[in-house]
Amino acid sequence: MASSQAPGSESAAGDIMSTPRRSARLAVGVSTRVLPAGQIRDRYRQEFTAELHELDPSKQLRFAAGVVSRAGSLRRAVTKENAMETEHAQIKKPPLHCRLHLYHHHRKASTEDGQVYVECADCGHIKDNYDDPEGPSTTGGMAIGGV
Repeated sequence: MASSQAPGSESAAGDIMSTPRRSARLAVGVSTRVLPAGQIRDRYRQEFTAELHELDPSKQLRFAAGVVSRAGSLRRAVTKENAMETEHAQIKKPPLHCRLHLYHHHRKASTEDGQVYVECADCGHIKDNYDDPEGPSTTGGMAIGGV
């Protein structure tokens, strides 16, 4: 039986490992280029290449096409995972319109004791000197903060 396998290319289970087709390796390499550089990209490239070694040459191109077609989804999942890890370490910046004091999206809010104030829904900026047009808040018929 003529084989393109090198001697000793059998896995521990006794299965013969195939050498990945050049086109399949190229497709896997290109599809992993959309991932963030560094350990993540290297890890996925190594994992996909290892999968190619386990497949028959006739199935390698189908696997590589699947990797290419799902590269965008993998990128979104990986970057979302990274964003979740660093989200707590980073302080979110307010939107540009808030930082430049162009405008705020004000909304009414109240403290635990019923005091009404206005704050920006985007950055939390509290508007000074807010007079509630509905008058002071009441709880149980008694005016809060007054008489």
